[in-house]
Amino acid sequence: MPTVSELRLKFLTLRHYLHQQLLVFLARPDAPQILKVVGGVAVVIAVFIVWNLSSAIAAVISYHRDPISYLREFYNPDTPRYVDTSAFRTPEHKIMDFDAYKNELFKLNQYNTYLSDKTPINRKTKDPRSEGCRMRARSLTPDDKLAPTSIIIIMHNEELSALLRTLISILNNTPMNSLKEIILVDDKSNRFELGSQLDKELRQFPFVRLIRNSKREGLIRSRIIGAKAAVGKILIFLDSHVEALEGWYQPIVSRIMEDPKTVVCPIIVSIDHTTMEVHANGGTSVWGGFDWDMKFTWEPLPPREN
Repeated sequence: MPTVSELRLKFLTLRHYLHQQLLVFLARPDAPQILKVVGGVAVVIAVFIVWNLSSAIAAVISYHRDPISYLREFYNPDTPRYVDTSAFRTPEHKIMDFDAYKNELFKLNQYNTYLSDKTPINRKTKDPRSEGCRMRARSLTPDDKLAPTSIIIIMHNEELSALLRTLISILNNTPMNSLKEIILVDDKSNRFELGSQLDKELRQFPFVRLIRNSKREGLIRSRIIGAKAAVGKILIFLDSHVEALEGWYQPIVSRIMEDPKTVVCPIIVSIDHTTMEVHANGGTSVWGGFDWDMKFTWEPLPPREN
């Protein structure tokens, strides 16, 4: 290690050298013109830095004043943010054609992953409820009296675009005064975009807590892990590739508040796995059940239940 005296000597030598080079430069006949160009470039760079710094400060102020409005503006519904335009390559590094590329993406999640990446993560969806359902919703517990709730989502190698649509749809259609937190349990995912990229995305969601399992635990154990970490009085478990629609939350929480022993399952709309369109399945006159093959299906509500 050099001593302090040696470092000081090196610094003085360097300063003397730079001073000599500056004098040589100023002695050149074209030095004034060069200084004008350098000064102009420095001004442009300074303006660019100040402009970006002011935008960042304004964003921080807007976020702290109203985080929900800021997030809704940040995730512009008209802008697809996840569009994969790179060519898919085989292990032999041969470029596949476009259809083969999309087929390979489909195999990852068993739905149209390519189209999911092109679909806005803050897309607008229609209210699928019937008029009767909307009328009954008016008699439910007011939003400001709903119990604090924790939403628990389990994921493993979920497509990032579908996962973010899940979170944004919850944000758009859930009373924020009742939503205590969203707990996202990652059951040992190994896709690169679910590492640091997911961490970066979740910084925009102050109410989302990410728990990463150190080993594969499976769906049920992961739900137990999320339940133990939850602080809300009511727990709602969701998949990681769903979209919460308008009016989804209040009926669930209201029914549980009426009877804490109630286990509520809402009428679930489907997302077409090829077109990514949202389709409503029935209205207020159906209930869920299983056939003799233990396949879940929606059946018409019998007259005695209407």
